[in-house]
Amino acid sequence: MKIIVTLIAFLAFASETISQTYTGSIAGKVVDVATQEPLPGVNILVVEKTASGASTDTDGKFRIANLAVGTYSLQVTCVGYEKQIVTNVVVSTGRQTPVSVKLLQTVIEGEEITAQSN
Repeated sequence: MKIIVTLIAFLAFASETISQTYTGSIAGKVVDVATQEPLPGVNILVVEKTASGASTDTDGKFRIANLAVGTYSLQVTCVGYEKQIVTNVVVSTGRQTPVSVKLLQTVIEGEEITAQSN
């Protein structure tokens, strides 16, 4: 009987270990390159997993959790700033990978409009 109980316990532990998924997370901060001020509302998208991403909070901080172990690229976009791609972001099991992003302001140009009055 003792052998059966030990065997059942071993199989339960083994199946739990096998079924574990190996995930980690990416966290960081986005700031303006000139002023070093944090940028709220910046969109961060994991290029390889379009359903994964985050937006920065009021302190310019973000976190993307539950990413499978691997190497990723992040697309960082914000209105009024140049788009930036951060490459070679390595996610390890049970760890949080730090990422620091500095965005450069850009001028938004619209079409030329001519108005005439009669």
